[in-house]
Amino acid sequence: RVDPAIDGYLGAAESLGAALAQTLDSPLKGIEVIASGDLSKYDTKPLAVAALKGALSKISDQVVNFVTVAQIAKERGIGMMSSVRDVGNGPQLTVKAITADGERIIAGGLVGGTLRVLQYNEYPIDLPIGGHLLIMEYPDRPGMVGKYGSLLGENKINIARMEVSRIDGRGDALVLLTLDDPVPAPVFDQIVAAVKPTKAYRISL
Repeated sequence: RVDPAIDGYLGAAESLGAALAQTLDSPLKGIEVIASGDLSKYDTKPLAVAALKGALSKISDQVVNFVTVAQIAKERGIGMMSSVRDVGNGPQLTVKAITADGERIIAGGLVGGTLRVLQYNEYPIDLPIGGHLLIMEYPDRPGMVGKYGSLLGENKINIARMEVSRIDGRGDALVLLTLDDPVPAPVFDQIVAAVKPTKAYRISL
C-alpha cells in the first residue's frame, strides 16, 4: 500500500522516468530513485516502481502497468533501487538511469501540483514539463536559438516554454523546450543539421 503522503508524487516519478528513458543512447540496466526533503521520511520504493514503469513504457512494446512492471524489468535484466537523501532543499525526486555507457540523471519536484524539472545531468534548470519536449546540448555560440526557433516556427510548432542552461560561461549549453506539438522526424533532422548538437532528443510524455 502506498503511503498517502507520497501518492501525489507517483505521477511525477513516472513522468521523470519516461522522459529520461527517451534520452538514453544505450540499453537501460537500472533505475534508481533518490528522494529528498520531506519525501525521505517515507518508503520510497513505490516511487522507484513508478519511475521504472515510466521508463519501460517508452522502451518496451509490452503493456506496462504496476502489475507487470517487475516481470518486464526482470526479463530485460533491469534493476531497481530507491534511496533517500536527507537535505532540506534541492530537487524532491532524482531519477538516475544506469546504462552500459554510464549514468543519466533527471531531477525535479512538484510546485503547486505541477511537475518542474530542476536538473538534467549536470545542468541546472527550472521548467514545468509535460506533453512534447525537445532537449539539445550544443557548443554555445550566437545565433543558435534563432536557428531552431525559426525551423520550429516554419513548421508551425509553437514553443510553449524554453530554458537554456550553461555551466561555464562559454561552454556547452543545454536547451529544454516544451512544445504544443510533437516534432516530426524530418523537422528534427533539419534542426540537428542546422544546430549540430552533441546530443538531441525528442520526448513525449
